[in-house]
Amino acid sequence: MKGELANLSYTFNNMADTILKNIDELKEVDSLRWELIANVSHDLRSPLSVIHGYIETMLMKEDKLSSAERQKYLQIILDSSERLNNLVSDLFELSKLEARQIQLKKEPFFINELMIDAAQQFNVLADKKHIEIKSDISTTLPMVKADISLMERVIQNLLSNAIQYTPEKGNIVLNVKQVKDNIEVNIENTGKGISAEELPNIFERYYKVSKDHSIVKGTGLGLAIVKKILDIQNIPINVKSTPSKFTSFSFMIPVFQG
Repeated sequence: MKGELANLSYTFNNMADTILKNIDELKEVDSLRWELIANVSHDLRSPLSVIHGYIETMLMKEDKLSSAERQKYLQIILDSSERLNNLVSDLFELSKLEARQIQLKKEPFFINELMIDAAQQFNVLADKKHIEIKSDISTTLPMVKADISLMERVIQNLLSNAIQYTPEKGNIVLNVKQVKDNIEVNIENTGKGISAEELPNIFERYYKVSKDHSIVKGTGLGLAIVKKILDIQNIPINVKSTPSKFTSFSFMIPVFQG
């Protein structure tokens, strides 16, 4: 019990530190601050309500709860606090991107190496859903020039999105190749796909494709962040999808002319 409460306390402390740090960074931008307040008040209400409700229940029924019930309630609280933390982090990141508060630090690097590292990181999550990540990544590609940390975020978000929407025993294919003076990155996943009607909306805030109305984990901001990061670097992103078959996201980065 003490260990669980310690974990809960640690999660909330980290979340509070993130909020305070980012608010300090954004204080000088009035429009951004007000937009942030509006987003937080609306989109964080659900996890806050869950946390409040279960803590209140635990206090009211402290002597009546079994060990299993207490464990279940604490897990729900922890899950909700993690979602709350992720929402706050993504909201701040997206708001700063939209306000052009991100300073680009462009440098030459190998995008194929970044993709290989990301694939290894996400293998654990993929294994939990029995998803196979297949790689068709050339190891002899020239360097590109972009903001490496932001491009890493793009790849992570696209991989996370692919895992969310790939059914069990599905596949994700990573392809990196040279196309004339560009390096093309493509991330494709099997699954239900996206209808033509939904495609124009997928980069909007909080938009989640879920035809069967099942719960889809995530903050709903991942693809919006991807689009903003690529926009500020003048890199277009393309989406192709065939319902009941696959969805692919691709973008091209110019080869570094050093």
